[in-house]
Amino acid sequence: MMLGQGGLAMIRHFVSLLLAAGLIVTAGGGLQSPARAQASASAQEIAKGDKALARKQYAAALDHYDTACDAGNGEGCFDAGRMYELGQGVKPSASMAARYYESSCYNEYADGCARAGLLFNGRDGVAQDYDKAFKLLRFGCDFGSVESCSNLGFMYDLGRGVAQDRAKAREYYLDACNRGYAQGCTNQGLMLAEGEGGPVDAVQGRAFLKHGCDGGDKGGCAQLAKFDAGRVRPAGEVEADYRMGLDSFNRKLYPQAYGLLRPFADEGREEAEYAVGFMLAYGQGTQRNYLEAAQFLARAAERGDTAAQDTLVNIAPKVMEARFIEHIDRYGPSTTSLSDFFYDVNVYCIYGGPNCSAWRARYYKLQRENNMRAEAANMARIWNNYGQGKSSEQFWSEARARSECLRRVTQSIEAQNRGRQQWRYVNDCK
Repeated sequence: MMLGQGGLAMIRHFVSLLLAAGLIVTAGGGLQSPARAQASASAQEIAKGDKALARKQYAAALDHYDTACDAGNGEGCFDAGRMYELGQGVKPSASMAARYYESSCYNEYADGCARAGLLFNGRDGVAQDYDKAFKLLRFGCDFGSVESCSNLGFMYDLGRGVAQDRAKAREYYLDACNRGYAQGCTNQGLMLAEGEGGPVDAVQGRAFLKHGCDGGDKGGCAQLAKFDAGRVRPAGEVEADYRMGLDSFNRKLYPQAYGLLRPFADEGREEAEYAVGFMLAYGQGTQRNYLEAAQFLARAAERGDTAAQDTLVNIAPKVMEARFIEHIDRYGPSTTSLSDFFYDVNVYCIYGGPNCSAWRARYYKLQRENNMRAEAANMARIWNNYGQGKSSEQFWSEARARSECLRRVTQSIEAQNRGRQQWRYVNDCK
């Protein structure tokens, strides 16, 4: 009996579940272990699948991902599920994708748990199964998926697949927020602002909504706008942001700390200047920028902040390099001579300047133009010395003879220097 692609996928999904549960016996008589799921063969299949997918060879990609999934590799199951969800080379099927994501989760691939938990909440036409969704999200949170933790809080919040417990929901939202998941911050802010799962705290609620918005959650921005509509922020709320930012910095929650403290550093608050300067210097919570870091740290250091002074000393060489890079990008390399231009470009590239390739290309162009000018001047000199009163044919005949003479002299000198002969060919080649 012939099986269609969907039927084969169902069989692969079933086999993957058995492998994950340890219910298939290997040829050697032992049970398939989780460690075997990470074998190099599975990783190679995924790599082949990625290459095929990049070339839009969808059938081959799905086959490689299926092979890895059948071997118990959760990433392979996830990638196959994504192809079904996006309709890459197959008919789009959220239900089939959910099954692959479920297999991925049971093989301890956290992203699969998050996606499967979302779909089994009844998304995209997948049959609603709150109990399964809760279980998958709990696995995902245990495996390290912050999205799963936030969505697990949502399940407790609404009582889906578990008894409603909004205090517990707060815990999961807060954990997800502290680990950098913006939507978790938004949800925590709403719980605090509305007094769900605990007492009302409008100041902290707004701070969490702002952090969710700053982290890229559009829903957080919308909720923050509603919260702020028609009201001026009390000084207490502003200070709450400041305290929360410093607390986040001390706890090394750098993305949250940077978003909260940057406005205060711009205003000149000393502790914020040091914290923001530190994060800019080491690329913590934001993109590394030595020049901006030096500005904030210098202001804090002038006020006697010893930590800022120590950090400035540590990054001083990098600041100097960054200033050199900025100077070259703004004003260009020295044009005093070609060698000076090359020196500036070479140092710029050693320091990791972002436009290294462009400046090298500019140098090579100048070098070619300089060589052409030198060659033209040299030819003019030769013509003035040897070409006066001669025909072009006679000039080039004598030039070739001089070239051959010089070649023989050079070879003779080299042979004598290396001990291959005792004599030297002597000729002034005029």
